[in-house]
Amino acid sequence: MCGNTCPRGAFFDRILRHFSQGKKIPGFLKDKRFRLSVFFFVFGMFIVQASQSPFTAEHFGHIFWMMCTATTMLAIFLGLFFSRRTWCTFCPVGTFISFVGKDNHSLTIDKNLCVSCRLCEKACPLNINITKDRESGILSDNDCLKCRECVAACPKRALGSLEMREDLFLSKLAEKLDQDSAKTYSHADVWK
Repeated sequence: MCGNTCPRGAFFDRILRHFSQGKKIPGFLKDKRFRLSVFFFVFGMFIVQASQSPFTAEHFGHIFWMMCTATTMLAIFLGLFFSRRTWCTFCPVGTFISFVGKDNHSLTIDKNLCVSCRLCEKACPLNINITKDRESGILSDNDCLKCRECVAACPKRALGSLEMREDLFLSKLAEKLDQDSAKTYSHADVWK
């Protein structure tokens, strides 16, 4: 979800990508304990600040924009030195979404097409180890932004969503049937 709807992420992808050093994201930033600490700290600060003047919309707006400004400055700083999407690895909203939507695996990996070249992992703005799930066929990492940069980087078309994979299979089958409608095609024949 974050990969397509977050305005901050869109800024990182369109602007910050030109200035980022693109270094690997430090592992501790992805650690569940660190992420939960940031989550509770940010929302705790919001609650403490909001309780000082709980019935004023102007006060809530001020708190919201101060927190957005502070976290955006931190995100830009981290994005300049590491991957542009470093903030996304421990963003409180992204952390919440990854826990709530933990069974929402939409990225598929066709192990028959994947050659473990790791170009998908190099393209991933969160440095997710995609090829570790090659055998299972479904990306198990809940932090996937679903930005599809890995899909675009795969030279073998081994990555996609269930919907994309089905559409691609049907179009390839239609091509094969146009060439020779009398022949019977196995699943492997269609992908050749």
